[in-house]
Amino acid sequence: MMERIQYRALLRECQDKLFKKGETVTAEELGMYSLVRPEIKVGYWWGTWKLGSRNALLCYDPNGKFDNPIYWIDLENMNSSAQILDKIFDTVSKNWVTADVLANLLWALEDIFDPQRNICAGGADLTFDAETHLTNLSDNSN
Repeated sequence: MMERIQYRALLRECQDKLFKKGETVTAEELGMYSLVRPEIKVGYWWGTWKLGSRNALLCYDPNGKFDNPIYWIDLENMNSSAQILDKIFDTVSKNWVTADVLANLLWALEDIFDPQRNICAGGADLTFDAETHLTNLSDNSN
C-alpha cells in the first residue's frame, strides 16, 4: 500500500492542478487518489498523535512512545463540524501545542473522519454519527 506521505503528495498534486493551475485531473489520477487513501485503524499515528482504544481516543504524547499520553481527544462525541472545531480550538489553547502538533492533529482528524465528505460537505453541517463511523473503522481493520 502506498505510504501516507505519497498519498498526501498525490492529493496535493491533484489539488494544485485543479485549483491553482486550472488544469484537468485525469480519471487515472482521481482513481489513484481514491485507491490510496490510508487505511486507518487502532495504532495508526500522525507525528505525536496516535489512534487508540478501539478508535475512540486520539492520544497525544510529546515523547511519541504513547505509554503515558498527556492529552486525549474523545472521538466518539464529534458528531458535527462545530464539535470538531471546538476540540481543535480547545487544543490550540494548550501551551504545549506547536505548529507541527496542530498540523498532525488536523491530518489525523482528516484521515479519521474525512470531514469534507462526511461532516461538512459543501459548507453544510451534515448529521454525522461518529460512534458508528469509528466502529466501522474498527470493524474494517480486522
